This record gives sequence, C-alpha cells and structure tokens, in this order.
Amino acid sequence: MIKQLERASYQLLDEALRRHGLTPSQYMVLSLSHGRGEARSSAELARRARMSAQAMNELIAALEAKNLIQRAEDPEHRRILRVRLTRQGAGVLRLCEAEVDAIEENFFAALSPGENALLRELLGKILHPMPADQAAAD
Repeated sequence: MIKQLERASYQLLDEALRRHGLTPSQYMVLSLSHGRGEARSSAELARRARMSAQAMNELIAALEAKNLIQRAEDPEHRRILRVRLTRQGAGVLRLCEAEVDAIEENFFAALSPGENALLRELLGKILHPMPADQAAAD
C-alpha cells in the first residue's frame, strides 16, 4: 500500500514540477538550498538529500545551467563552493511549493482533520523513530 501511495503521489508531483521545467530531485535541491537563507555546500546538500556527492553535483550543475542556483566560493574555505538560489530560482521554488501544497491538500482531502493529524503523527514515528533509550524512559 505504501508503494502505491508513493507512485500516485510521485506521478502528481512529477507532472506539476515538469510544468516548471523541474524534476522532483531538482525541486528537492531548490527546496534544500532555500532553508534559513544561508548558502550550503554541495556536500551538505548531498547529506541532507541522502544521495552521493556526485549525484548532487549533477543536479546542481543542471540547476545552475537553468540559472536557478549559483555557486560561489566560501570566503573562509576557498575549496568549498556554496550553493544559493538565484532570484529566478526563488520565484520558481515559490510556484512549485504552491503546487506541491495543493497536491498534498488534495491527496489527503479524504481524511478528516483528526485523521490527517493522526496519519502525520504515525508517519513521523516511522520516519524518525525514537532512540531505544528514550523510548524505554517513556
């Protein structure tokens, strides 16, 4: 059942993002690059996305070619390149986020607000399990 949900949600996400010239992976990089307004290194983005540095660099290069992100040397560590959204990238991200929010809202429309909250809580437990020592204390 989880795989069916994944396929259905991925298809909707893919269709929406393609209208903006992005893949889901590229959208994820834009979203991760936007956080807290500070530029992140490609290595940090790769860790956050749970992908290899090489795969992340390929995504970054594609987004840079579309002028959605830019890379700049870190002033303290010249070997580190920091990734930041361009103005155009921030605009595309805003459009995509609005569509992704609408997809999510429609996807969960069959649930009551209480069911939705419970589902999110349960999925959060699966995605971020409590450490065994903390669970034993509860």
